[in-house]
Amino acid sequence: MTREEMRGVLISLLKRLTKEKKSITLDEIYHHFKELKKNKSIQFDKNLLDEEIHLLLINNILMRSEAWGMQPNWNHYALTEYGKECIEQDCIIALDPEGYLQQIKRSIQDIDPVIFEYLSESIASFNKRLNLASTITLGVASEQAILLLIDSFCLFIEGSCLKTYIDKLNNEKFIRSKYSIFIEALKKLPTEVKRALPNNYEIIIDSIFNCIKMNRDDTGHPKGGGKDRSLQGANLQAFRSYLVIIYQLIKYFGTAKLREIDT
Repeated sequence: MTREEMRGVLISLLKRLTKEKKSITLDEIYHHFKELKKNKSIQFDKNLLDEEIHLLLINNILMRSEAWGMQPNWNHYALTEYGKECIEQDCIIALDPEGYLQQIKRSIQDIDPVIFEYLSESIASFNKRLNLASTITLGVASEQAILLLIDSFCLFIEGSCLKTYIDKLNNEKFIRSKYSIFIEALKKLPTEVKRALPNNYEIIIDSIFNCIKMNRDDTGHPKGGGKDRSLQGANLQAFRSYLVIIYQLIKYFGTAKLREIDT
């Protein structure tokens, strides 16, 4: 059993047991994994299991719980208020940050290292409840993805009737203005090109890019933004789909030149 599989089993166990009662014991967790080993011949590393339990503790998902009205001890655990929120919302970011990153890598095997580094920092900050840091680093990851998309688009329209947009894009310094020019050029693509692109790509990219950027700008200037944890969690959850569509566009723009389609 891999670490990711072990984490998934552990989270499922917490979801089930914490609905039935207020706390769970370490013995119950061990017993569940031993039963898996016995009945399904699933092997697991107890040291890794202990590490995963420890991660839930230091990330404020679990806390020590009272046993029989006595002092909290290390054998009894309960969900924190934050942990309950994560369980109810099935928040993979908080409960399974490594699993989220693995999903990203599986979906986008050639992901840009800058995007991945800043996204990793954003998730780590989110789990430590450093919302401002998480907001800013996710904004950087988003803008890097858009810049890569614009670069691939420039190569795609080179030599075509839309080539005048290349100078406009290259001469613009600010990401907001560059993005606006890019969206304008996208709308002028031939119908047959648009049909080959992912469904609703404009709506998905535009809505998520603007939401992430607005939150990042309010945080970085500063204007008091970036404090809404629910909004940042939603942005992180949406970022995977956003990034997958961006890379689908990059791949398409890298397969041909617009002038070849025009002729």
